[in-house]
Amino acid sequence: MNFRLIVLAMPLLAALACGESGSNQASGGVGGSGVSKGPVSAFGSIFVTGIKWETDSAEVVINGAPASEADIQLGMVVTVEGDVDDGGLTGTATRVTFDEDLEGPIESITPVGTDGIAANLTVLGVEVFVEDGVTVFEDDGSGFDFASMSVNDVVEVSGLRASDGSIRATHIEREGSLIPGTTQVEIEGIVSNLVLDSPPGTGSFEIGTITILFGATTSLPFDAPPFEGDPVEVTGIYEASGDITATEIELEDDVLPDVDVAKIEGVITALAPTAEDPLAGLEVAGQPVDASNAALLPRDVTLYQVGTIVEVEGRTVDGILIARTLELRGFDTRIDAAIAAAEDIDTENGTFILLGITVQTDASTQFKDGVSLANLAAGDYLSVRGVENPPGTLFATRVKREEVDDVELRAFVRSAEDIDATAGTLTLLGITVDVNGAEFEDADELALTQAEFFTQVMVGSLVEVENGLPGDPTILEFATDVEFESPESGEAGLPPSFFPGVVTARPAVSAVGAMLDGLEAYGPVPGDELQRWDATASEDLDMRDRSDATGSVGLEMTEPLALAGDDDLSMVDAVVVFFDRIREVAADQADAAPNGD
Repeated sequence: MNFRLIVLAMPLLAALACGESGSNQASGGVGGSGVSKGPVSAFGSIFVTGIKWETDSAEVVINGAPASEADIQLGMVVTVEGDVDDGGLTGTATRVTFDEDLEGPIESITPVGTDGIAANLTVLGVEVFVEDGVTVFEDDGSGFDFASMSVNDVVEVSGLRASDGSIRATHIEREGSLIPGTTQVEIEGIVSNLVLDSPPGTGSFEIGTITILFGATTSLPFDAPPFEGDPVEVTGIYEASGDITATEIELEDDVLPDVDVAKIEGVITALAPTAEDPLAGLEVAGQPVDASNAALLPRDVTLYQVGTIVEVEGRTVDGILIARTLELRGFDTRIDAAIAAAEDIDTENGTFILLGITVQTDASTQFKDGVSLANLAAGDYLSVRGVENPPGTLFATRVKREEVDDVELRAFVRSAEDIDATAGTLTLLGITVDVNGAEFEDADELALTQAEFFTQVMVGSLVEVENGLPGDPTILEFATDVEFESPESGEAGLPPSFFPGVVTARPAVSAVGAMLDGLEAYGPVPGDELQRWDATASEDLDMRDRSDATGSVGLEMTEPLALAGDDDLSMVDAVVVFFDRIREVAADQADAAPNGD
C-alpha cells in the first residue's frame, strides 16, 4: 500500500485545520478572491467559517438594505466576499450580506428532550430547532430568550436549512407580537400547487403548508408569476386566515460566485450516491459541490448523509464548489462536572478546568444564568458544551451552572490507543474511564453488551460516558452508562483529528509533484515530533509557494511511516504531518518551484 504525505512547518498547523494544502486555497495555500458563508462565530472584525474578515471598508447589506458592521450579530448566517490572504486565516471583505431565512409568528413550541434546553418551534409551518446556549437569542429589549419565547411572538430566524425545509436556528430575534393583517412576514421555499387567476398576474401557490396570494400590487420576478417548482423568497402580510398576501416575490439563487477560495458551512441538502462516487449529487445549503476528490474528516463516507451539518472548503468554478476538504461540523463535545479547586480558574486567559480538561472561553462563549469567569468558584457544577480544539482542550460555546448531578463526558474517540477492550477502558479528551460493568447502548438506545460495544467502537465514534452514582463530581474514573451518539442526528461535528507521535524510522519517499533538488531535506527523520491528521488522499499534493516561506512538498510513501507507540499508521489512506521545526531548505525550494507550484 502507498501513502500520500504533506510535510509542513508547524506554524501552518492552524491553517491546515481548515483544509488541505493547495494552490489558491484558504487552507494554508496562496490566497486570492474568496467567499465564505456560514454563521458568524466571533467578532473583531468578524469570523465566518474560520476566516477572520476585516470589514472596515466592506459594504454591509442586511435583508436587502444598507447597514453597518454593528448590525451584524453572532449566529447570523452571512455571505462574505473579498480577498483571502496567504495562509487562508484572514481576509479583507468587500461585501457582507445577510438575508433572514424566515420571519413570522411562532405557532407552537414543542420541547425536545427532558433537560429543558431545546425545542422545536413552528413558524409559518416551518419546523425551527432552537437550543439554549447554542442558538443566539437577540434581545429586543423585552428580555427575549429561550425561556421567555412564546406563541405569537414574531421572530426573525437565521440558521442552517435542511432539505425538508426545517431550520436549525443559529440566530433568532424577536420582532414584536402578531397582529393579523398588519404583521410583515417572510418565507423561502419551493413553489407548489400554482394557480393562475384572471386578470393575469394574480393567483396563488403554496410553500409547504402556507398559501401565498399574489395580485396587482405584488412585485413579481420579471413582472410575471413564478413557475411551479421555482425556489422563491416571499415577503408579505400575515392574514387572519393564516395565508400570506405577497408584497414581493423574488427568485432565490444561493449559488456562490466563482472564486479561488470558497468555504461554506451548512446542511447537506441533496445527495445522489453511486457505486463509483458515494458523494455524487452533493449539495450543501443548496450549493452544488463536487467532493469526488475531497479529503473527508472523518474518512467514513457513510457519515455524510442528507441532514448532516458540514463545512466545505475549495474553489468555485462555473457555480460548482470543487471541494478539497469536507468535514462534519457541530458542537457535540460536552462535560457535566464540578470545578475541583479555585486555582483551576484562570480569568486572565479565559480558562477553567473540569475533570482535568482545560476549557477555553472567549467573547463568543455564551455564559448562561448569570455565570461568568469572574464568579466561578470551586465546587461549581457546570454543564459545558463546545468543540474539541485543540486536541484535549474543549472550546466552550456554552457554559451553564446547574445543581450537582451525574458526571458526564461526551466526545469523539481520537486514537486506536484510546480503546482498550482488554482492560475495559475508554479514553476521551485525555481522560481514561473504566467502563467495566457499565450499561451500554447504541445510537438508537438499544442495549449492547460490553463485548459488542468494544467491537463497534472505533476512531471517530462519538461516545457519552456517565457516572450516575453519588460521589465526587470533580472526577470521572468509572462509568455506569456508556452510549453511542449518532453523527447522523444533524448535530455531528468531528473537528480535524490530530494525533501526536515521534518518528522512529524514516520512510522511503518519492515525489508526486515536481522533482526538486534537496527533496530529501524535507524528512521526516527519526526524532521528529509530529502531529498526524488522518485524511483521504485527494489529488497530487505537490509543492506550493507560501508567504511564510516554510513550504510544503507532496511525497509518495513507499513504506509505512513508523511512529513510536503507533503501529496503525500503515492502515490509513493518507496522512498529514506537522513538524515542530522549520527546515531552511523549505524557503529555497518554495522560491525555486516553477510558477509557484
